[in-house]
Amino acid sequence: MRAFIVAFFFLAQAASTFAAPSFQIVTAGPGIVVAGSVSADGSTVLYTRATSGAAAALFDVETGQHTAIISSPQLFGVATSGDGSIVHGNASGELFEFSGGSLNVVGPSSRFPAALSDDGMIGAGSVGGRAARTTGGISGTTVLLDDLTGGGTSSFATDISADGSVVVGAGSSASGTEAFRWEGGLTVGLGDLAGGGFESRANGVSADGLTVVGYGSTAAGREAFRWRDGNMISLGDLAGGSVFSEALGVSGDGSVVVGRDVGAGGQSEAFIWDPDHGMRRLEDVFAELAIDLQLVDIDSALGISSDGRTLVGTGFQSDVPDATYPGGVRPGAGTVVWVAVIPEPGAGLLIGLGLMILGARPARAGSRCA
Repeated sequence: MRAFIVAFFFLAQAASTFAAPSFQIVTAGPGIVVAGSVSADGSTVLYTRATSGAAAALFDVETGQHTAIISSPQLFGVATSGDGSIVHGNASGELFEFSGGSLNVVGPSSRFPAALSDDGMIGAGSVGGRAARTTGGISGTTVLLDDLTGGGTSSFATDISADGSVVVGAGSSASGTEAFRWEGGLTVGLGDLAGGGFESRANGVSADGLTVVGYGSTAAGREAFRWRDGNMISLGDLAGGSVFSEALGVSGDGSVVVGRDVGAGGQSEAFIWDPDHGMRRLEDVFAELAIDLQLVDIDSALGISSDGRTLVGTGFQSDVPDATYPGGVRPGAGTVVWVAVIPEPGAGLLIGLGLMILGARPARAGSRCA
């Protein structure tokens, strides 16, 4: 009996360290442009939205606090470091950095940041319609990446690995628009999925630089892909609707992929993929985890933290039942940016193991079942 109590105590203690699932509306209303991204550590959401011009801000996932960064008639290529402490972007042709709570406008630039390394010192983006990589921080050295063989000079970078050694994006090759991976000064085309016309694009790369995700073209339509060890595989498509999916984010080890798909009725739906379960509707996964979505219809998952636990995306909240409002209905928030934190996979295993131990405990003499 004492051994059981000790074992169960440690199981309970371990299970209590796992955070409960949560769902928050980051920002809502008309004019949302893009949710941007979630920092690698899952602590911060970077988002932009249109106002009279455009504005960028940070959202602290733990406290719910918003921090305004900049307002400008035009915002291009806003990107954050791994912990959300550094933000680079281009506002109406001027490069800026937000760090330590202060905004520093560097000056006129044609550079559009798309992603930063974890420490914020290496960036990927584009300059004059060409994919580029910058080292040494906001005012560092920018180098154009080599073009793919046989194509034109049009390319752009979309993401960068945690240490900045790998850059991914898309460029013009002899076959057409093609996803690429750059490392050590070499730009390599990743090809395309089988069937259909030739078109592929890389949207994300894992922290270790080994896994690339995006979309390719098949005979059925556009399909999300995952590339690793030289092999590009289709992640499939959700049931219903046309075949049109794209992967937009990947966890640090490349094991979890998120994105969007066109479902029944032609509406966008968010998906999550992993090797064990394949592609699933993200709303279904949230339902299994008993996460309250606050009546938000999830239409895209744009990013995922390195540990695969914090997800960010967009959705829409229609009118909400509320007895305190006339007619019992409160106007919904409309278009929203959301962030969700899901439990670590081990939490359920620990609790389940505890119940197994409880069930396996021998009954005392004279005990009975009701």
